[in-house]
Amino acid sequence: MLPPAVVWLVWMLCAVCLTLAVLGLGYGAQNHDSIDAFLIGVGPPAMLAISFPVVGALIATNRPRNPLGWIFCAVGLSQGLESFTFEYGVYALRTAPGAVPGGPLAIWAAHWVWAPGVGLLFTLVPLLFPTGRLPSRRWRPVAWLSALPIALIPGLLAPELWPQRGWVLVDASTDEPLGKGQAIVLSAAFWLMVLCGLACLTALALRFRRSRGIERQQLKWFLFASAITVASFIAIQPATSRRNLGLLLALLVVPTIPVAAGIAILRYRLYDIDWIINRTVVYGLLTALLGAVYAGVVLGWGSCLAGSAPRRRAGQWLARPWRWWSTRPWSRPQCRCGCGQRWSTPQGLHYLTAYKLAQGGSDVKKA
Repeated sequence: MLPPAVVWLVWMLCAVCLTLAVLGLGYGAQNHDSIDAFLIGVGPPAMLAISFPVVGALIATNRPRNPLGWIFCAVGLSQGLESFTFEYGVYALRTAPGAVPGGPLAIWAAHWVWAPGVGLLFTLVPLLFPTGRLPSRRWRPVAWLSALPIALIPGLLAPELWPQRGWVLVDASTDEPLGKGQAIVLSAAFWLMVLCGLACLTALALRFRRSRGIERQQLKWFLFASAITVASFIAIQPATSRRNLGLLLALLVVPTIPVAAGIAILRYRLYDIDWIINRTVVYGLLTALLGAVYAGVVLGWGSCLAGSAPRRRAGQWLARPWRWWSTRPWSRPQCRCGCGQRWSTPQGLHYLTAYKLAQGGSDVKKA
């Protein structure tokens, strides 16, 4: 177990990450004019900064020998700083110039502080999950190569962007203010991070293939949450009018990855994952089937009604069963007084009023 002072420091770090995320959301709401831009620009780092440090603190205080808890805290801190520094810098330099101090310093830090969190999340997390150890000694070069871009990108960007801190960095991309040589090195470091991430995902797949028992259940939690998150972002249609709702739902799905990882590492209700996967597959297929049937009926009926005369007659014949059903006595609510009349007819209202008056009701208006 950790000493009480270390536990207190871990939870203080978690509180700092949450504060940075909330401040980033607050400044982002003032910097962006549309909900779409707000969700895309501020949503992902803020959600990572909120979810990862909480789960990381729980893992670090209950499983201190597992490095994934500390990695989750580092991811949350990096993303919290990225969210806050960028939105604060934009607010100080463009939205309300001179309203708050430290704008150039904040926008300078925002261009390189994101790299450690992104690198740890896409490389070391899948490589070390769930035990916190490498699958085998042969994966040590991949671990060292994964750490190289995590240190190289901030080390290259921070000194090169320091003389240009200020307004020029607000709308500029990461490599625009750099020279040709520095941009090439930065691009190489970025692609090295991508290749290391693919290698770490391969290690995760091999670990799942060879796993048994508890470790296999842990990997199921992580892979299921990752699949749901990726599917939710793929399902967003940029051209639809409901894109804001889709983005919001996708961002709300992002915390499922650290939550599932925390459940797997802490082994809380570990074997419920089979039941969850089963229900998700069944209800997902049923929803897709009902949606396809509904779309087919609506489109087919619409084409029949909007087509030629034979098609319109066919649509009318298809609608006849529904018309017959809607005119039957049992298709509408009956009068409760036992007269057999429907409420929607004048006779039904008359009999209902007489019945209520006979029962002593004084608040019934005569039909």
